Amino acid sequence: NSLPAGRLQCRYCMVLGIEEGEYDKAQAAFAQAMVICQRENDIALEARCLANSARVDYFHLYHQENLRKSRRAIRLATQVGDFPTLVSANYYAANSRKYRGDLEEVRRHTQAMLEPAERLRDRELQAIALWSNQELACLEGEWEKARDFGGRGLAVAPLDPRLLGNKIVQE
Repeated sequence: NSLPAGRLQCRYCMVLGIEEGEYDKAQAAFAQAMVICQRENDIALEARCLANSARVDYFHLYHQENLRKSRRAIRLATQVGDFPTLVSANYYAANSRKYRGDLEEVRRHTQAMLEPAERLRDRELQAIALWSNQELACLEGEWEKARDFGGRGLAVAPLDPRLLGNKIVQE
């Protein structure tokens, strides 16, 4: 029932939901983590828990739940300046929107990933943000824009398989 327990439950939610494929158990861990972070008024932990659980929802194709949790995670992560959580929540929201065919919302989320990822100078987050924008450009047939995002992504993560795969397809 402590903050360290809340952090563990927050991480355990992803392990159960993604690595073990146990959606119901993941949701139970998420609920326990949420009780702790709300009781302790830890907004950053709440944002992280929501983003982690949204990732599990996405993995299990619960797109509506993913979007609900991602929206809240984005709001809270913005409030506390938690850039990694902001990138993650926008990433999974963009992907659920993509599967629903809502490209305007995909654009909003993928563009929202760029600034925090670049600010952090985290190569993995930058690669994810740039690849997501590259994917959107490809879906829209904007090949020059896609090449630009891909080139920028490969400049920070030259061995990223997502970016390399898209480069091969585009060439």
